[in-house]
Amino acid sequence: VAIITMLLWSRIFAWSQRSGHKLLRSELPSAVRLNNMRMMPFSVSKNNIHGPPPLIEDDAFTRELKSLQDEISGTKPIDVQQLSLATLVRYFGKEDPSLRPDIIRARVKGLSPTQYESLLKEYVQKGRPALAKELYNLMVSELKTPSLTAFNLMLQVHAQLGETDAARQLFDQRKKEGLTMASYEIMANAYNKSNGDQEALKLLEEVTYTLGIPSEGIYTNVVEVLCRKGRISDALNSLQQARAQGVRSSVGAFESIIYGLTKQRRYLEAINLLDSMQQEGAKPTVETYTMLLEQLGRAGMLDQCKTLLHTMRARGPKPDRHTYAKVFDACDKIDAVDEAFRIVAMMREDGVEASSEALGSLEALTYRKGRVDLYREHFGGDFVITMKTPMLPPT
Repeated sequence: VAIITMLLWSRIFAWSQRSGHKLLRSELPSAVRLNNMRMMPFSVSKNNIHGPPPLIEDDAFTRELKSLQDEISGTKPIDVQQLSLATLVRYFGKEDPSLRPDIIRARVKGLSPTQYESLLKEYVQKGRPALAKELYNLMVSELKTPSLTAFNLMLQVHAQLGETDAARQLFDQRKKEGLTMASYEIMANAYNKSNGDQEALKLLEEVTYTLGIPSEGIYTNVVEVLCRKGRISDALNSLQQARAQGVRSSVGAFESIIYGLTKQRRYLEAINLLDSMQQEGAKPTVETYTMLLEQLGRAGMLDQCKTLLHTMRARGPKPDRHTYAKVFDACDKIDAVDEAFRIVAMMREDGVEASSEALGSLEALTYRKGRVDLYREHFGGDFVITMKTPMLPPT
């Protein structure tokens, strides 16, 4: 077995060496790909260039790469102002052990503010927070006060990593220079991810006092974190406040409150909120209806499920196989066999196929009520054993 495994790995390695140039080309940043560009595999490291030189039809790019190679090998210093951003991104964007802070500092010293911002944006988009942090620290030391765009990018990095304290510290430091609504939105998102409901409410008051009417994104983050903490009444108050200020609430904010209401068994309030959601122009999605139908089905509220299903068929969006599966769960909950197969007929009118979850509910329901013939009449064949199908007692 060991010999065969070694032979297989040697074959795979040989194949990867032959086809490596095709694989590497797809991994390059889009900013670096050139039209009609043919490349051989190569990689940039601190002291050398591995692989044959690239075969590129663009002479300017070839000169830039040659200059970069000379600088890495130490034959001559490089003027970063003369390099295009594509070359900088290719070199600095590599996850290489040689990208220590001192080496990055030596490479990017003298960049213009615009080049700093572009490089920082590239790091954030490529998901390289460590390099983004180091570059931002260099911007602070070189430019003293980075631009608001760079600040928002760095704030976004802290929010994505869940570093709420670091985000708040950076946020407070920047207040003297002034903040925008986008900065407050990023900070609200950081509190949302860290379940900071109290901090989110304070931020809502702060932005109202500082900049005026908060944006839709801020309200959405505040409502979501309040619902996650079970503070549904406070979330409803925030929704009313947004309405009073003329801010249209997002679908996500409505969905969070509807889900929170169903968790507290306030089903009728959740249905009424769905109706008001449509009236305010926030169109519910299939997922919105499916989520509500799931909770109603668990409570055995089949009549309400049927009403919502008819509303979807009349106004849209059209129900899908997962939506119907939740209605069949409600039928299974209260043993409504005949009603279940009326809904099967509706499902077929809509051209929707039954999911495995739906078949499982129907199997369990017809088996339990002694109506297996009804199931076979509509779906044919034998039962498919599912988690919901009760097993026969031993004879």
